[in-house]
Amino acid sequence: YGLLILVLLAGTVALWFRKPQWAWLGAMFFLLLAPTSSIMPIVSEPVAERRMYLPMLATLIPALLGLYWLGEKLGRAIFGPTPRSVRWMIAPVAGLVVAGSLASADRAEVYNDEMSLWGDAYRKNELTNKSFMAGSILMGYAKPWLDVKNYDQAVPLLERAYACESPTIDVIVNLAAAYADVGRLPEAEAKYNEALQADKLQMNANLLGNYSNFILTAYQLSPPDKRLGAADPRLQLAYNALKRAIQINPRASNFHNTLASICFFMGRLPEADQEWLFALQLDPTNVGAASNRAAVLAETGRTAEALAILEPIHRQIPQEPGVLKNLVLTYLKMNNKQAALQRVQETLRVDPNNAMARALLQDLSK
Repeated sequence: YGLLILVLLAGTVALWFRKPQWAWLGAMFFLLLAPTSSIMPIVSEPVAERRMYLPMLATLIPALLGLYWLGEKLGRAIFGPTPRSVRWMIAPVAGLVVAGSLASADRAEVYNDEMSLWGDAYRKNELTNKSFMAGSILMGYAKPWLDVKNYDQAVPLLERAYACESPTIDVIVNLAAAYADVGRLPEAEAKYNEALQADKLQMNANLLGNYSNFILTAYQLSPPDKRLGAADPRLQLAYNALKRAIQINPRASNFHNTLASICFFMGRLPEADQEWLFALQLDPTNVGAASNRAAVLAETGRTAEALAILEPIHRQIPQEPGVLKNLVLTYLKMNNKQAALQRVQETLRVDPNNAMARALLQDLSK
């Protein structure tokens, strides 16, 4: 593509001395394009077609003039030099406008969401050369798969992005988070340590937030005799990292949710409740924060308040496993096994393969 650009540039310069009335179109193309991208693609920006909106005029003008000329010739050949021939001059131009409009509408579909945008870039580029651009596209395409928790698609894409030239911290962090979510904890820990080593100034809030969440998960999965509560150094490490993340991005609801959970395990219940409330203030739709706060309310005997939080969420998204588990546990604390069983059955009607609901049904049937 670089050679083609150089040939077009040389042709524009040569034509300027022979037929400047046409060369100005080529000059306009390069002069409009140059300030935004120095005429060469920017490697860190895989989707940059907006740079072409104005330079495209240089290609559309000769096309329109050519079609106008063609229409005039056809009109004169068919009708002679009459007013009707003038109408024929418009016909090819109108055809181009219609075709261009349809093509534009089709292209606009790509911008509907991240999945379609990055999917288009993924399908139209050669991504086996392990270049920085290939890594950027692979990372971009992996992100929407991560958002819907489709790790079968996301993990291979992230591994390919990591193998490309100069993988960014975001690639390493997302790969670490994906490894953690699928249970590959040693690999996740190695990737987090690599990312932390690269971010010596601790300026990447996403890294610090995900790392704190990973430590908390590892703490929860460890045997009870290995948890030291408030004295556990892992909790203090996660707490410090998350506090730094919140300094960088104080309005990230998920950061405050995770910090609240850490405070809960450290025995700092008032601070935990305050952080959950703030997380919900920042994002009222944060299901994790609402469910976690309700679980603590139930644990401390405030079961009515817990139900007031959990029941509306369960009605809206009955298949959410964390909400269902906390709702069942709350009803069991109230010695209302029938209501707990009913909520599980409601989930199974909506999602018969829900793993949490099936496990809870088995426990309740004993």
